[in-house]
Amino acid sequence: MSCSPENEKLNWTMWSETFRNSIDDEAQFTDDHEDNFCRIIPIISQHIHLVTREYAARSYPLSDIEVHLHDIWYACIQAGRHIWGSTAEPNTLVVALASLKVTGPLLRPSQRLPDSGDAKESVTFSDNREFWSDLPLFAGSLVDEFTHRFHQPDYGAGYCFNLATFVGRLLSVGIFDGPAICVLSLFRETLEVSHPLSETDEDAEQIEASAAKRIPTFEDRLYTLGETIRLARTSLVILVSNRATTDKIDYTDFPQLSSLGELALKAGIDPSSTLGYSRERWNFWIQRLEELQKSEIENIQIQARGCLGEMREPAEDTALLL
Repeated sequence: MSCSPENEKLNWTMWSETFRNSIDDEAQFTDDHEDNFCRIIPIISQHIHLVTREYAARSYPLSDIEVHLHDIWYACIQAGRHIWGSTAEPNTLVVALASLKVTGPLLRPSQRLPDSGDAKESVTFSDNREFWSDLPLFAGSLVDEFTHRFHQPDYGAGYCFNLATFVGRLLSVGIFDGPAICVLSLFRETLEVSHPLSETDEDAEQIEASAAKRIPTFEDRLYTLGETIRLARTSLVILVSNRATTDKIDYTDFPQLSSLGELALKAGIDPSSTLGYSRERWNFWIQRLEELQKSEIENIQIQARGCLGEMREPAEDTALLL
């Protein structure tokens, strides 16, 4: 006996909740083990294989596959958030996603012509992206994480570092759709929004808190930005020079991530002509880091100098911003 549409939808919802709960348990396992071994990555690989098989079967509607895709991207984001970003382990997942893009776009049996035998067609998902070449629904999931959670004070300094550097790694292998605007928001929040440079009383109270969960200080933000720049490298110059043709996100839909911050506006950058990456904005970031390099706080000096070096070297090597 077949399930009613209502019961089938309920089954998918229950399966999704169970899957995400298991991912949360694995994320906690990753936090609890000093070797930072993450068991989420093998789970992601298994479900990518499952979803690929479902996509190729005529009996699975795209709406059901989208449920699985959302869960896979949830798992990827949790892995990126919990695997320590200073280790090489995130590279395993980054390489897997880059390789996945190369397999697409995949065709599936025609739904429009069910009696057409071997006829196959390419379809797009609800976000107008193809399978797997566009990593459908991934950009939206990642942007949602940065829009509603990442920049909140209680997200955790260590988790911010981990996810930001994971996204920087994604940029480095040419995955721009989603990661690009997320890294832009990191520049915006760190260099275009005013923050106290010195430690506040609230920061001091968190000394005993774990690095992963404490509220990030400005030094934390600057260090995270520097490591993200180091990992993204030439990809940032490609974005600033407007050569990233695979970035499909409409930045106007996410002003909280892409619009100019207060310091950039005070510097006279025209908000009507600058939304997203631009040479004018890049130059402002350089100027802001040069100012921070003169800070009385030694760690901020060091981190600002590191950011400047990581930005200038690929720009000079490629000559894309001349």
